[in-house]
Amino acid sequence: GGIVENIPISPLKDFGCGIIVGVDLTHVKNIQPKNMIDVLMNTHNITQKNAAQFQVDHADIVIAPDLSSFNIVDTGQIPSLIEVGYKHAKMIISK
Repeated sequence: GGIVENIPISPLKDFGCGIIVGVDLTHVKNIQPKNMIDVLMNTHNITQKNAAQFQVDHADIVIAPDLSSFNIVDTGQIPSLIEVGYKHAKMIISK
């Protein structure tokens, strides 16, 4: 995982899985940096987005909810994040 393959699709292909669903959680908003930590977080986000794009190209179905309204480090938002992911997955599956 991590920066190299945070959407681990290649192991699934190696195991011979049929339909592969990729969940791309990189659609987050970069923040206006106030310090070096914020700059590093934005850099990490950009790196993740670039790596994820290559990975999801190999998935059969991609679930990629827009998480730009959420703060990337606020764990109090977890129930709302789950709800957004659930709704987006239902929308993708119903197509």
